[in-house]
Amino acid sequence: MKALKNIFMVITAVLILLPSGISFSHIFSDHSHNLCDNYAEHHYHTKSVDCDLHDYHKNPALHLDIPEFTFIEFEYKEKLTYDYYQFLNDFEALPFDLRGPPYFA
Repeated sequence: MKALKNIFMVITAVLILLPSGISFSHIFSDHSHNLCDNYAEHHYHTKSVDCDLHDYHKNPALHLDIPEFTFIEFEYKEKLTYDYYQFLNDFEALPFDLRGPPYFA
């Protein structure tokens, strides 16, 4: 049973990697794929090497659009407060708070 499982795994791996191997060997086949950019005139091209791999466009399965970030520098104007009792300046004293302790003479 283990041998059958190993054979199945090898065949599966070969089938998965076969298209990549064929594309990789196509790199070294030394023939070019020239595209005609002269559409205005009627002309004939010589027969090039028949290459079926050029007919298939391989699009990536995952397309990432990475956003560009720009850094904006802000200039902060901080008000430096050295008086720690500044909050008391807004305090308005009331008349009953101005009384002192009783004075006995």
